[in-house]
Amino acid sequence: MDLIVDSITSCLKGMLESSLGCLRNLAAERVVNLLNLEENADTLDREMEVVLQTRDDLITKILSLELKPRMKRSHRAKEWLESVQALEEKARALRDPLARRSTVPERCSCDSLHSDWVLGEEVAVLLKRLVEIKAQRGELDLQLVDEAPPDPVVPIPRMSPWVVGGEKTLSAIRGYIRDESVGIIGIYGMGGIGKTTLLAEINNQFLAEGKTDDFDAVIFVTISKEVNISKIQEHISLRLGLSFDEDEDEAGWPLPGNRDDRRDTLMKALGQRKFLLLLDDLWRKLDLESIGIPLPDTLNMRSDQKIVFTTRFEEVCVDMGAQRSKVRVDLLDEKDSWELFSSKLDTRVDLDNDLEIKPLAKQVVGKCGGLPLALITVGKAMSNATGAGEGFLDAQVPESGSLLEAREKGESIIRRLRDACLLESGEDEDEVKMHDVVREMALWLTSQELGRDERSIVCGEKGLIRLEEVGMWTDAKRISIMQDDFHGFPSPESDCSNLSTMLLSGKFLDLHMKLCIPPSLFGSMPVLRVLDLSGTSIEGLPDTVCLLGELRYLNLSLTSLKELPKGLGKLVKLRKLDLRYTEELLMIPQEAILTLGSLQTLDLHDSAYMWDTGEGGIITFKDLEKHLGRLEELSVNICSLSCLVTMSNLVRLQTCIREIKFQEMEDLTSDHLSEALERLENLEVLWIDGCHELQMLKVHYSSQLGSLRKLVLRSLGKLEDVMGVMMSTQRRGRGGVGSSVLYPPLFPMLRDLDISYCHQLSNLSWAGQLPCLDWLYLSRCKRMEELLQNDGQGDGSHESPFPKLRRMALLHLPALRSISRRALLFPSLKFLWVTSCPQLKGLPLGNDGLGNITKIEAEAGWWDALEWDDSDDNGVSRTKAALAPFFVPRPESEPSTSEDES
Repeated sequence: MDLIVDSITSCLKGMLESSLGCLRNLAAERVVNLLNLEENADTLDREMEVVLQTRDDLITKILSLELKPRMKRSHRAKEWLESVQALEEKARALRDPLARRSTVPERCSCDSLHSDWVLGEEVAVLLKRLVEIKAQRGELDLQLVDEAPPDPVVPIPRMSPWVVGGEKTLSAIRGYIRDESVGIIGIYGMGGIGKTTLLAEINNQFLAEGKTDDFDAVIFVTISKEVNISKIQEHISLRLGLSFDEDEDEAGWPLPGNRDDRRDTLMKALGQRKFLLLLDDLWRKLDLESIGIPLPDTLNMRSDQKIVFTTRFEEVCVDMGAQRSKVRVDLLDEKDSWELFSSKLDTRVDLDNDLEIKPLAKQVVGKCGGLPLALITVGKAMSNATGAGEGFLDAQVPESGSLLEAREKGESIIRRLRDACLLESGEDEDEVKMHDVVREMALWLTSQELGRDERSIVCGEKGLIRLEEVGMWTDAKRISIMQDDFHGFPSPESDCSNLSTMLLSGKFLDLHMKLCIPPSLFGSMPVLRVLDLSGTSIEGLPDTVCLLGELRYLNLSLTSLKELPKGLGKLVKLRKLDLRYTEELLMIPQEAILTLGSLQTLDLHDSAYMWDTGEGGIITFKDLEKHLGRLEELSVNICSLSCLVTMSNLVRLQTCIREIKFQEMEDLTSDHLSEALERLENLEVLWIDGCHELQMLKVHYSSQLGSLRKLVLRSLGKLEDVMGVMMSTQRRGRGGVGSSVLYPPLFPMLRDLDISYCHQLSNLSWAGQLPCLDWLYLSRCKRMEELLQNDGQGDGSHESPFPKLRRMALLHLPALRSISRRALLFPSLKFLWVTSCPQLKGLPLGNDGLGNITKIEAEAGWWDALEWDDSDDNGVSRTKAALAPFFVPRPESEPSTSEDES
């Protein structure tokens, strides 16, 4: 019994001693925390600042990584940041108690000891947790972000605001999307009616409503006229989270490079998902399965795979299998049209109460015929209209007035159309183009739906616009045919009494098919004002052309015309006759020209017609001087010295010459040329071609060629230089070498310079200071060694060479060693073409002159061998690296010359 008691006593004693030990240790730890409270609180503040700074740096790094597609912070990073946030809040909660403690003078009361006892414990716990958090930070670097799956829906910006009156159409589309028996839905309607806006609205409504459970992915793809299957596959793949790299280390599902494999991969990926595919702007049937898009399975009533597309053509809906699930987008009614139009006007315009503007605005809205794009565009164009007449284009240019006035009027109209976004900037500064949707809108506004008297018929590139039979000439006011399936003119019985404009440009016509104009044709067009037959294969005009008594403009350029009919002379209202590049035209009877009293422009540039003495009743320079009193612009070729002498004696005619070409004149000398140019004060384009004895082109600084815009020098085998000459016979040497006198620039308005086959030219220093030069084309000049001799500064000018040069082509120049010996700014240079210049080892492009360059086209071997002034020890050049994205390996064909572009 005693043994049992001893055993229990011993056990209890051990337990008691152990508990007392724990209590002593705990009490000792808390006593230490109490004694070290001040020090621990300071340590917590310091270490907390370090952790918070680490937290801020980490967030900055994570935000940077999240800028990459589909990268989101990892769960571990989120947990660590949340831990720091929680620790910061607890530390902030201790600040007030610690601050109050430091302000109490006596800390010996029981309450104070208990408070400090608790504070010491809490501060110690936070310090321990802070140490753990700091240790965890080091493990995060490799797991800051993870690749997240793509968002089910991404917002699509709408090109125009929501179309008024579109809610009913949208509701019908959504109904088809919910219908389990429908897999493919077609939305059709004319260009500009709001189809893309509807499709974008469908996409964005899924995003706004958060209905991501309906589909794993809502994918918006623009198809357009030229279908690019690879681009479609890439776009869908990105939205599905597939990578384009077959690297096994890449995240996501790799998309193969082979087209068939890509198709199969996409087919598998889409087949496993619920998707809504939105295809915008189909022009023809799209083979979905060849791309990798599975057809929706409607037989099994599967409603989680849908395809919605937009098109301009109802037959595309049928071809795509949406015959019973197509939705037509209709024109707006009068009420909705007025609402949409009014919403685009300036708020200062009170349409309801302005009795002057409201009737005009009503007419405009009526003309728009309910087409949303037209209403929006015209409304924006009138957004600053605060009085009658503002925002509206005036009527046609008046009959009277000079060509300059007419051009200024036309340029004003073009500027206003550009401001209204109805026209866009072209590749060149003085070019404009029209978006196909705006073009279709304009054609629709002048179609038969707005009345027979204003109807236009346009047959352009196939597929651009679909019309009814072109044979309906009798209803048309304007006709434009530019395609290869044109088969002839209307029948003799046709009455085209309303036709004012007929354009039959040969851009798309088969030039091998001889086009014959029936004699009866012109008799059915009594009010025709504009006739363009350029580029067609016509060889003659019937004499019945005399019946076109209202004709103002006749374009016969680039035709096979051999002779002008005498009946042409009866077109007494004709203002412009274009005969450019009529290479077979040999006869121009006096009767065809002398009675054209209203003629203001006669263009015979590069025509085969030879100006002679007038024998045989053909037209001469003297005839033009005597009979064409309203002539303002004349373009001619001069092929003999006698012809040049004749022209030089006709004072008024010389003021009319805008373009002249001296061609194959073996006896033309510098003095002959200089004397002739002295009197051509309004000359804008000068060609000198095949004049093999010409050694120098001398131009008087103050009096010659001040209006010249284009200079072409070709096949001048002895031409050594172009130089400026002062009236006092003081002259400027080649490139101004050794001269300290400041002369005005040669050709102050010159924009295009085209030089080829001039084998004695060694430099073009004079060209460097042309203040308006935009396009320099230099080709096949065997002795051209240095573009700018003495860096183009020999004339004492401090201006940068080529201040406005945007395009430069250097082609087949075997001796060219240098463009310039120093780096040039080239402040405007955008395009550079170089080919067959083996001695050209460098480009004078400094870092300050790279801002505008968008394309460098040259042979890859030449580009790789270029030497750069800023290359480092490893041969790496910052300049070359900056230009590398703009380099394009040169194709076989040469860039177009300035002649082609004009």
